[in-house]
Amino acid sequence: MKKLFNEQLAAYRAPDNLYKFVEFEKNREKNRYLDVVCLDHSRVVLTFESPPCTNYIHASWVRFEKHDRVFIVTQAPLQNTIEDFWRMIFQENCSMIINLTNEMEDTDRLAQYFPPKPGAFTNYGRMFVNTKKMEDEVKFMVYTLEVLPDGCSNSLLLKLIQVKSSFAKSPSTTMILRMLRIMGSTNRVATGPVVVHCASGVGRASTLVLIDVILQRLFFSQQPVDMKLVVEMFRHLRDQRASCLQRDTQFLFVISSVVDYIGTRFSSRYGEKRDKFKEDYQNCMGIVGALCLHKNPSAEGKAPMST
Repeated sequence: MKKLFNEQLAAYRAPDNLYKFVEFEKNREKNRYLDVVCLDHSRVVLTFESPPCTNYIHASWVRFEKHDRVFIVTQAPLQNTIEDFWRMIFQENCSMIINLTNEMEDTDRLAQYFPPKPGAFTNYGRMFVNTKKMEDEVKFMVYTLEVLPDGCSNSLLLKLIQVKSSFAKSPSTTMILRMLRIMGSTNRVATGPVVVHCASGVGRASTLVLIDVILQRLFFSQQPVDMKLVVEMFRHLRDQRASCLQRDTQFLFVISSVVDYIGTRFSSRYGEKRDKFKEDYQNCMGIVGALCLHKNPSAEGKAPMST
């Protein structure tokens, strides 16, 4: 798998006719990382309250043929883009937000973009956000949020899933699969896009999207998936969200999650193979971690899905 990634996927980027990012260059103050571009052809264009507000946000549409979910993959909001983020959520009638940031690693760079306590509310510029409910899962929190712009009487209700800081450092396949089950159960899955973000929007966030696309094709469309198709899916994802899945460990995590799901669902047939793959995967991650520690003591605990 690592050889496949390094030889066929690592260096891939969108074709020249798609690899343009003029608006990214014009709005540098709204970009978290200057080396993670937002492609013009797939960017989310803000029309709500624009003008007077800008129409730019570092967020990309991600669509796959015959896939019933539409994604918006984005960076974590900056302090100066929180209002833009909620404008996007309301404008696109989003059904869910999945927050995969690692607060333990990114505390100094992450903005608190919603009120974290039930009953609390905050105005972010023209956007009113109210936390109506909070549910405690083992590894993440599920919030029910109400979003309402100034002067508007029709509010938007949606779910927000946020990984707990103690589990964000090293996300497990079971945690990601549980998130996908919650995502699939939302009432408006067919009508509103799902927003997924990590710090950059190209690491953990893109990993979750690719896992969902593969599993949907296997178990809902009931179509075969081989490694050739996975490579095509990966490239199609990068055509829409530049620089995503930069590490071979992230790609390995995708495959491990799919194998874990298959082995759990069909344990009598594939459980043993799943366990063997997971053992090999954990051994591989252990070797990678040891190499990172040898090269850089400060890299201890670097997550396979790190952004």
